[in-house]
Amino acid sequence: LALPITMPHELSMCTGSVFYFKDKYYAFYAPRTDLNNDNSPEEHISVAESKDNITYKKKKPDTLLLRPSDIYDNVSMRDPHVFWDEETKLYYMLVTMAYAQFDFTNQQGTLAYYTSKDFKNWEFKGEFYTPGYGNGFAIPECSEVFKWGNWYYLIFKTSGGNRYRMSKSVTGPWIAPEEDFLGSDYAMVFKSGEFKNNRRIAVGFIPSRKENKDDGQWSYAGNLVFREYLQNEDGTLRCVYPQEMIPATGAPVTLKQLPADKQYFTGDATNFELNSPYGFAGIKYENIPVDARITFTITPESNYIETGVLLREKDNKYYKVSFSHRSNIVELGNNTIYDVAGLRNPFEVDIIMKGDIIEMQIAGKRIHTNRCPEKKGNLMSFYCHNGKVKISNLKVYPLLLNK
Repeated sequence: LALPITMPHELSMCTGSVFYFKDKYYAFYAPRTDLNNDNSPEEHISVAESKDNITYKKKKPDTLLLRPSDIYDNVSMRDPHVFWDEETKLYYMLVTMAYAQFDFTNQQGTLAYYTSKDFKNWEFKGEFYTPGYGNGFAIPECSEVFKWGNWYYLIFKTSGGNRYRMSKSVTGPWIAPEEDFLGSDYAMVFKSGEFKNNRRIAVGFIPSRKENKDDGQWSYAGNLVFREYLQNEDGTLRCVYPQEMIPATGAPVTLKQLPADKQYFTGDATNFELNSPYGFAGIKYENIPVDARITFTITPESNYIETGVLLREKDNKYYKVSFSHRSNIVELGNNTIYDVAGLRNPFEVDIIMKGDIIEMQIAGKRIHTNRCPEKKGNLMSFYCHNGKVKISNLKVYPLLLNK
């Protein structure tokens, strides 16, 4: 480990950031400590130095910054994110904090910030942004700020997934886009960096599941996951697979359908229409590889209730993928994402099933993720609930796992 736990009072470490300054690397981090040995952990900001970004030496004493005021509780002071802003000629440090007293629970979690002119002396400035969420774990964590073109972006985690805000100034005011969620709650703690040709690549992780069960509680570690952020003309962001990270595939398989009721199904194996004016219509395919890339386009042709596809199906057990334009939600197994706009219009779907991870890129703008370890069936079904949809350009590619 580059920065392991080495001191008796360190219980664990929180997310941090590394910054290169005058021929040295500085790792800012937050240890959870129990200095009083009374099982009441506290957090503070620390820093370690390195010449090679591999071996770090902690500064002693290890306290760089303590809680700046009693208005914040002593449990939350973590996830320092340090960056330089060329416009203001200042170094900034964002820190996750929580107010000790508040009128509404939505006001508890906040991002505070410090600035520095010399990278050594940090001045506390106060509130940077309070997201205002009150459901689940609503304290904003693992933040980052970067500038891309004329826009500043603030990214933070609540619950599991990452949300973002936009501003023309490094300290706001911040705009919350209509679709402000960059992924799902099962792909976590993304940090991004500049890449060649004005690209931006983000890396996070997909948690493990307890006892490798579909409903097992998630736990830290697991698998790295890569994303690419794309910038729209209005400054909003999309989140897609980086082309370099898409698994290698073989030629598309020949699709074989099981017999279907022609009253509700018209078309062929790759382009067809499902019409369910009396409730429900579906079509099954057999011999689908367990590890595969599946691509298709959904075109709604009526005010359907729900449409989708059942993956790795066997004996009526499967991972359900569903799309509902009425509620703007998309399900993947037991994980749901919200505020997915545009499901009334044609949209492309790109599913990658590899091992126990299933990912799905929706409309070239957002990716849904889940860890699905148990079901391994070779059937696949498309369905429509009370409406009419067209499925077109359906292709199934087997993954070449050794390449």
